Amino acid sequence: MSEWELKIVPINHQTQYMAKQVIFEGLYDYFGYIDNGLNEDLVCPADYYQGNHRTLFTGTYQGLIVCTGGLIREDERIGRIVRISVLDKFRNRGFGREMVTFLEKKARLLSYKKVILETNKEWLATQVFYQRLGYKPVGGQAGLMELSKDLEG
Repeated sequence: MSEWELKIVPINHQTQYMAKQVIFEGLYDYFGYIDNGLNEDLVCPADYYQGNHRTLFTGTYQGLIVCTGGLIREDERIGRIVRISVLDKFRNRGFGREMVTFLEKKARLLSYKKVILETNKEWLATQVFYQRLGYKPVGGQAGLMELSKDLEG
């Protein structure tokens, strides 16, 4: 693997601080503030996302963690993609797409037939991003849009 490629690995105690920074920067970019009460998984993500059918990954480019993404088991056939975030100055370089594609491959290895994710209804660019990757809106609630993608076929 060259230094110009994105290296994706599970989060650990050494990388969790920078992973949190990437996620918090993304949350701040979209909301203008961070409500820690809504982010219990980020208190100690290395512990939260270890086992119990939850994994958070970091994407490293040229030695810097530039993106994150997680996969959580919803049930034996469905996975949920969470915490997709890319540092602002590294957006529009394909890192988000690469992380989602990586998570879809992981979901297939876990025999998931479908993956779901959600985003805010106001985040139109994010919705377009996921739809370009084959995700289809399937509903939502209270300002959120849920999208899904079948992994069979």
